[in-house]
Amino acid sequence: MKAMHPDLSDLSSHVMQVFREAGRAVAGFQLATGLRCVPGCGVCCESRHVEATVVEALPLAEELCRGGKETTVLDAIDEKELRGDPVCVLYRPDSGTPGHGCCAYYEFRFLVCRLFGFSARRGKLGKLEFSTCKIIKEHCPDAVTVADRCMSAGPPLSQVAEIPVYQDMFMRVAGIDPGRGFRRYPVNQAIKNALELFYWKRTKPLRKSA
Repeated sequence: MKAMHPDLSDLSSHVMQVFREAGRAVAGFQLATGLRCVPGCGVCCESRHVEATVVEALPLAEELCRGGKETTVLDAIDEKELRGDPVCVLYRPDSGTPGHGCCAYYEFRFLVCRLFGFSARRGKLGKLEFSTCKIIKEHCPDAVTVADRCMSAGPPLSQVAEIPVYQDMFMRVAGIDPGRGFRRYPVNQAIKNALELFYWKRTKPLRKSA
């Protein structure tokens, strides 16, 4: 196994630290409001428009390389690209239940995956705007009402259910490596780019003839 670049491992560790902080913020917001994902729901994972930065993908890339899975995942991404399928290569759909599935590397998922449905965005005037997913709205209407009330009430109620802010978390991750941290790619391209950073001398296996 080739040695990993120590600087990239350090970057990966810093990214995971922010991810864990984001997770704690989301957990606190869920506890205060009662917001929850529907068990087994994978609708957001099936989106064809998920994007991430290479920096966000570093912890995943390091884990894949450490486990010797980098070639398998790169080949799977290549196959998806040939089929024109942009859905995340990590998603494992439940064949028996449409709209359900799971992430094969949930611990290393990207920032949007961690915050979607449980965070706010800053509007043009800097005002926080909460917007959850339609599935949560349908299944947790009372919790959505509580979250909206917290957002509109301001302190001290908003501090009781302090909501994570996507732009703030994104800037923290991007600032870890500004040269790579701000450009978003389709999720599978971000994974590929991060893997190639860790194993930039990797020899790709020959493609099978059609």
